[in-house]
Amino acid sequence: MLPHKHFIVALVLIVIVALVFYPALSTMDLVLWVVVGGIISAAIDLDVMVLLNTAKLPKKLEKYAKPAGVFKDYKGFMRALCETGVVKKVIVTHFSFSAVLILLFYFFANFYFVPVLLGVLSHLATDIRDVKKAQAQTGHK
Repeated sequence: MLPHKHFIVALVLIVIVALVFYPALSTMDLVLWVVVGGIISAAIDLDVMVLLNTAKLPKKLEKYAKPAGVFKDYKGFMRALCETGVVKKVIVTHFSFSAVLILLFYFFANFYFVPVLLGVLSHLATDIRDVKKAQAQTGHK
């Protein structure tokens, strides 16, 4: 899923959880939760852009080295990741980056732990769905 869509999914999830489980949260705090959790959710995809620009990758992925290439043809990008096997590296970096973010916010910015956790979990859940769909289309695992 593209970063702006991750932000929107995280926004909706954070607002619902905050309204149901944290009704005493002020409007300003809710806005901060949404901004922090949404940005974290969208920023997890930075590891993919770093990987695409630093690693020696198959020719099939070269056109996606710039973010504009991914935005123009997201479905093709996902198929290329699956066909080349790079999706396995991306999964590892996504989970590692997510774990580091969760731990950092747990220990150093505890007030934002819940929105960051929700942002990360929503990101991973939507990415798993996209990867499964791309793998089914290409027949690669």
